[in-house]
Amino acid sequence: MYFKTSLVKKAGSAVTRSLMAISLSLLPAAAFAQGLDQADQAMDDFRVWAYGALAIGCLIYMLYQVSMALLQKQPWADVLMGLVYCAIAGGIMVAADFAWSIWGTGGAL
Repeated sequence: MYFKTSLVKKAGSAVTRSLMAISLSLLPAAAFAQGLDQADQAMDDFRVWAYGALAIGCLIYMLYQVSMALLQKQPWADVLMGLVYCAIAGGIMVAADFAWSIWGTGGAL
């Protein structure tokens, strides 16, 4: 049984590597060289999207926590801990943005 599963795993990774090599060889190098300005714009767009996704996720999580506390399914201390978790997640995003501004492109996004 182990022999069969290990062969399947090896074959899957070989197929993945082969497909990656074929796709990279067929695409021209000019497709990858779009310029630094477009890359900076793409990173800025991703940052805005990530902040939005985090805000929506935290909002839904906090609404769930508050509704569970109002229905007396959990104590209010869990709601406060949920607020702490959301603050930590936001702090990680801000810290990543700060680190990118120092070591990433040399300037703030």
